[in-house]
Amino acid sequence: LGQPAKPRKVFEVGSAAHAMVLGNGPDLVLVDKARWDTDKIKAQLAEIRGEGKVPLKAPEYEAVHAMADAIRANKDAAQLLEQGAGEAEVSGFWMDPETGVWCRMRADYLIIRDGRRPVIVDYKSCTSADPELLAKDAAKFGYHVQAAWYRDGVQHLTGADPVFVFVAQEKTAPYLVTTFYLDQESLREGHQRAAAARRKYAECTATGVWPGHVEDLTVISLPHWAITEEYA
Repeated sequence: LGQPAKPRKVFEVGSAAHAMVLGNGPDLVLVDKARWDTDKIKAQLAEIRGEGKVPLKAPEYEAVHAMADAIRANKDAAQLLEQGAGEAEVSGFWMDPETGVWCRMRADYLIIRDGRRPVIVDYKSCTSADPELLAKDAAKFGYHVQAAWYRDGVQHLTGADPVFVFVAQEKTAPYLVTTFYLDQESLREGHQRAAAARRKYAECTATGVWPGHVEDLTVISLPHWAITEEYA
């Protein structure tokens, strides 16, 4: 287990929210200018990013602070992400015993205490923290596979069976928070998919044959929105 490099420019607001909520990550720099397209400001932004920091406009800067405040105001989220209780942005590497494939993970927050099961906390910003919509997000974005993969990793590295908990927070005010975990059926599905992915990767690396999206000659039609009866 180790600490990864700081996140790069990609998804700066998301990185900023993680930095504020997790207490670890790039420094946030307020660039309170109406325009960011002047040569002077572009040079300033490039310098800030070159130093590994995240430049933010005033509304974004205020938003990430408000998001962190909302996390601290939520009893369960505050307890899970309590500063000093665990470590933020923890990387882990292990070899899958079934396939020999090297695997990796990066936990947003990992809590390991003597005599207790490790707790992996994953912080996600979302459009809605409604549990029904989060269930759809879990299926769409593979939260169950992520949870299974990380649980495998921590178990291999520590010898203990961990708990995986999500902290989901809306990206717009009032930045509502939902803490949740997946049921056993969902985790079983995640473990099966993760194991299948490792087996497929091992097979492809051994044979050099990588499957495409389709195997045979395929007919493709334009989507309905691209079809019109009128032409200019």
